[in-house]
Amino acid sequence: MKLAALWRRLWRNAPRQLRFTRAGRVVVGLALATGFAAINTGNNLLFLAWGLVLSGIVVSGVLSELALRGLSVDALLPKDARSHVPFALPVRLTNGARRFAALGLDVRARLVAPDGSHEVANAPFVLRLSAGASQEALARATLARRGKYTVDEIVVETMYPFGFFVKARPFKRIPPPAFWVAPRAVDVRELAVEVAGRRGSAAANVPGAGEDYFAMRAFRVGDDLRRIKWRRSAKAGRWLVAENEAIAGHDVVIDLVLGRRADSDEVELAIATAGSLAEALLELGTRVGLRGPGTTIASDVGPGHAWTILRSLAALDPQQPGMGGVVSRSTTLIAVCAGDVAVSADHVVRVGGALEDQVA
Repeated sequence: MKLAALWRRLWRNAPRQLRFTRAGRVVVGLALATGFAAINTGNNLLFLAWGLVLSGIVVSGVLSELALRGLSVDALLPKDARSHVPFALPVRLTNGARRFAALGLDVRARLVAPDGSHEVANAPFVLRLSAGASQEALARATLARRGKYTVDEIVVETMYPFGFFVKARPFKRIPPPAFWVAPRAVDVRELAVEVAGRRGSAAANVPGAGEDYFAMRAFRVGDDLRRIKWRRSAKAGRWLVAENEAIAGHDVVIDLVLGRRADSDEVELAIATAGSLAEALLELGTRVGLRGPGTTIASDVGPGHAWTILRSLAALDPQQPGMGGVVSRSTTLIAVCAGDVAVSADHVVRVGGALEDQVA
């Protein structure tokens, strides 16, 4: 067993890897049979045939090596990968050779999942890559787990020129590049719309279209003349305009609560639900924050904040203690729960076979 493991390790770390195709096995069989017959009979014609077969094998090895020798590979890591959703890993191929084109290239990326298992992302066939040229190939896969994935190696293969053998050249970087895969998307659009409609409003402490007075400022071109305060303007010697305070909806904080007895499927569904709910609320213009096991994210808006939350959920460890605390009265609290836990919130979403919204 130790020898077999050592051999597999040496094979994986070899600068080139070779395997036979069906045609290659036939050719090697013919070479062995012809050579055996030529040696036993001394027939010059058989020696000539044996030489032709061996020269074909040698030419195949030389030309396939020329196709792979000048290549360099770089992986452009994705920033928005989600589990259970097809994603593309851009791989840039560069042929640094001066004269020889790289022909018949198959590209695949070998990824290591958070639990140590392996996933393979395959790119479309590259027929020709001219000398000195670069081309981007998209290695596509569907990843089943959230978390941190590392690009263990990128392998470029070719059967050029005769298809006798598949010669592979692995490319590795130390340390291996890594990227994060966010939890899968869950359909919570209706729940997000309902929460956004119930969250109420409060003064935003910024100028806007509210009804309460906020501040006085100098007149600017394009301002409504009806908002000029003439008495204040006469005292100040310049035109002054009154601004009102904007009205903003209450912030939303999503509280991820994971019970000790919840199984792994329920935990992952709760994490995915929290991320999808945050994403849907942010699309509706709501300020959203998150708290959960080992993580707290302040309320904010925008698509960049959505990825901040998803990135935090991608790295979340369910075994960490929950980040509790008191939220202000102007904040809408949504508890997303897995397992049988008692919580107090404006909305309680329990996951299991289906989503359940219990309005407090």
